[in-house]
Amino acid sequence: MDGVSVRALRTRLSAESRAVVQERDQFGYVLGLIVVTIILRAWAGDTAFGLFLSVALGGLTLAFILHTCGVHRRLLITVEIIVVFAVLASGLGILAGSQNDGHQVAGLFGLSIAFLAPLAIVRRIARAPVITFRVVLGALAIYLLFGLAYSYLYAFVQYIQAQPFFNQTPTPSSTIYLYFSYITMATVGYGDYTPATDLGRMLAVSQALLGQLYLVSVVAVIVGNIGQVRRPAGLAKDGAAASDEGVLSGDETAARAHAADALLAAAAAAGAGGAAGVGGASPTGAAAPPAPADDPAPPAGADEASAR
Repeated sequence: MDGVSVRALRTRLSAESRAVVQERDQFGYVLGLIVVTIILRAWAGDTAFGLFLSVALGGLTLAFILHTCGVHRRLLITVEIIVVFAVLASGLGILAGSQNDGHQVAGLFGLSIAFLAPLAIVRRIARAPVITFRVVLGALAIYLLFGLAYSYLYAFVQYIQAQPFFNQTPTPSSTIYLYFSYITMATVGYGDYTPATDLGRMLAVSQALLGQLYLVSVVAVIVGNIGQVRRPAGLAKDGAAASDEGVLSGDETAARAHAADALLAAAAAAGAGGAAGVGGASPTGAAAPPAPADDPAPPAGADEASAR
């Protein structure tokens, strides 16, 4: 009995797993993968093994996002090949003892994830026929990806400028980059970490504006229209054309009715003028008596009776 129960449980889990992989718009799982990626980057992002896991999990997240958004198969295969090469490059850099190279590989890969994933999610949301709770989760996933992307971008800026990004510390950790990114996007502004360069300050300004405008515009509109069914573009154009045709036919019908009324009025006026010309009018203005009628024709057989 226990063996049967275990086999049934395995069959059910296998069926549910296939359904998760095959079904589209699984933005709840996307949101969970992004949260796990953020936690892993904050917890073990500065260690060699943490960098390797960060790249691997980021690649898995990107591949799942593209798959659940229904992108073209060629693009999905290309991304999967890039993910494999990125994981191998990160692993080789860690094995060679160059942790800095591993940081740069992880940073560039994180930027690519944060660039491609929102585009795929936006494309999927724009084509959704109904605004559902899954669409809302997709919009929130984009918001989290913005914060993750800026955390990688700040670290990359420090690398290319060869000077500290923050005034408070010359060697910030991955946790500090994540902390500063999401605090800036939420416009909390504790002030414990501040950018040291003009480029860093302008990037922080752009993130604060992007985060707030995205919440009050995109997310607010999606949440406000949840449950609404959107008409496809082709159907909307056909409906507009049909409406225009209906207006034109109505105008033509009204014009034809007006022309018919005008013809009837002209005919009535012509008949009234003819009657006045035949009857005439008396000198005193009274109506003239009607003209005597012609003698009626003799009844049939009258001629024969008179001849007899």
